Amino acid sequence: MKRPLILLLAALWLALFPAAVLAPAPGAEEASGPPTTEQLAARERIRPKIEAIFADMKAEWDPNEDHSHYFPEATEAIVALGPEVVPFLVAEIELMDTQTYHYCAYALGRLGGPDAEAALRKAYRRSVDRGGPFGHAAERLALYGLAVMGKPDVVDLMQEGLPVQGLEMLPDLPLATQYAMLTAPGNVPNLLKQLETYKSDPEAVDKLRWTITALGRSGESSVAPKLLPFLDHASAPIRAAAAEALSRVGPPSVCNDLLAHLGDSHVKTNYVIVEALERMKPAQCLKGMISRLEVEPNLEVRAGLYRTLMAIQGETALESLRTGYARGGVIERALVIRYAGDLGSKKGLTLVRAALTDKSPEVVDAAVDALGDIGGPAAIDTLLALVTNPHRDIALNATKALVNLDEKRAGPRVASRLLEIVAEPVGDLTLRPPIVQYSEALVYARDDIRKAADLQSDGEIREQLRSCARRLDRIATAGDDVAAWTSDLASPDGPARVLAAHRLAKIGSPAAIAALEAQFGRAETTDPARVDILRAIADERAAGAAGLVEQQLADPASDTWARQFVRRETAWAARRIGGERMIRALTASATRRDGRDWGTLVALALADPTGSADLLKRLRIVRLRYPESRFGREEGQIDAILSDLAHGVAPRDYDIPPDRLFEM
Repeated sequence: MKRPLILLLAALWLALFPAAVLAPAPGAEEASGPPTTEQLAARERIRPKIEAIFADMKAEWDPNEDHSHYFPEATEAIVALGPEVVPFLVAEIELMDTQTYHYCAYALGRLGGPDAEAALRKAYRRSVDRGGPFGHAAERLALYGLAVMGKPDVVDLMQEGLPVQGLEMLPDLPLATQYAMLTAPGNVPNLLKQLETYKSDPEAVDKLRWTITALGRSGESSVAPKLLPFLDHASAPIRAAAAEALSRVGPPSVCNDLLAHLGDSHVKTNYVIVEALERMKPAQCLKGMISRLEVEPNLEVRAGLYRTLMAIQGETALESLRTGYARGGVIERALVIRYAGDLGSKKGLTLVRAALTDKSPEVVDAAVDALGDIGGPAAIDTLLALVTNPHRDIALNATKALVNLDEKRAGPRVASRLLEIVAEPVGDLTLRPPIVQYSEALVYARDDIRKAADLQSDGEIREQLRSCARRLDRIATAGDDVAAWTSDLASPDGPARVLAAHRLAKIGSPAAIAALEAQFGRAETTDPARVDILRAIADERAAGAAGLVEQQLADPASDTWARQFVRRETAWAARRIGGERMIRALTASATRRDGRDWGTLVALALADPTGSADLLKRLRIVRLRYPESRFGREEGQIDAILSDLAHGVAPRDYDIPPDRLFEM
């Protein structure tokens, strides 16, 4: 049985070169004294538990079992035993056992304390002395434990030892960045010394780059003047690192320096600079960015400038978007139309409607999507007309937008469009997706759909149409009968169950909500069925179900890896219901879980854009102590969300259901 990736991260370090020996850290905690009688008794109580965990680590794995989340689960089990488990970990890490070392190094970092620190530093020194593949891996893992503990000298050790700054424990997050964030702001004196040492050493350019990157993550504005000269460094990576760092710790006026360097001979440096401007959203450089937009030759850079202007100006940025549409190629025209939709302003309708006649299908598709994003009576009228458009893709996208807008007037037109396709046996199986889309959007025409189903030779198309007809029948016969829909919650027919959940959530009466709660709580109800109930609550904004949502957010039984999809949907339901009660529930859940649930953090940012930033900033660091593979990618996303919140911009891109959120 192969070990999962998280257990084999040490292999990333096996081919690296020897490192310098670890010196005692200034201010390192001294080891604790002899244990008390009470401590000895507590250790004996947990001895069977930790020995069982070690034995399980060393046992052969059943190839039929899922061990993809074993490392986090095993280390959480160790940490849950509390500080009295540290002596057992110290003794185990002394063995340098390849099957247990990485668990112990990480768990010691999480538990902290003088004995844990002393053990990790000793393990580091022994690993350096040992060398070889395992010694190199053990060296890195001990250093990682010290970083999790927050020891500032880690930023020196990573530069002096094996060249691992660009490697990743969490995918998409370099170790140098993670170490810097975990050990800030105490690491600033160390980093400033590095800056002075490396800036005049031509052999230390790569180390200098990581030092600048780390200073940018320190949160200390006082370092900005020392970083500014590096915008003119001979090395493009150094210039890029300086631009990113200054956007994080520099004053607003530094945008002028960034703009002055936009046009760097190195294309990737320009991308970093425009990302830096987008992060800062500097109103005082507004004129300069508009002027740059007129002459900027690179489309990706122009896209970043458009987004920055939108964040600063709001609907006033439509003028720049109109100019971009008039002069741009196909990709840029489609881009600015989508941006017009993102703005959500009715003032953008003229531009978006004009794009419906564009010669490019990509631009027309963008315009249809933008109409759905803008919404309102005028946009809906245009979408209704598009449902009968002779171009199938346009009609289908319009239908999708109308369904998202919950526009009931689309029903007759959708039915007509569907029946055009299925009036005869369908031989073209590429029509399956639009048939599904149209049939799911329908609100009537069940008799005609049933007849059309009987004509079909393809089993999937036939069953989709029959399922549609059955559900339409049920809507007609059950109406708002809570008892009827309650009975359907236990139906073996999945689509029927989903429909029942949505109808009960839409009815929203105490009896309807009680039925949803009862079905949700039954032992035989599967988690996918619970997800369907929560999605129905979210879609219908069923405020009466706030109690169920609140309970799920607070329930430790829902914290397991296996129930992650239930947690995501619960957070989404809380965001959709909204209000102070849901904000409190999301805040409590995010705090209790150390920010580990991405869906909860996003829901909180959306539900409380003015009050959640401080908590999100704190949890952003705390969550980096956990070895979850998604956290590296999500660090970049939380960076964007916090930038939006800091400038009073709603993070609309993230206001989407969990299945789409976790695909970003």
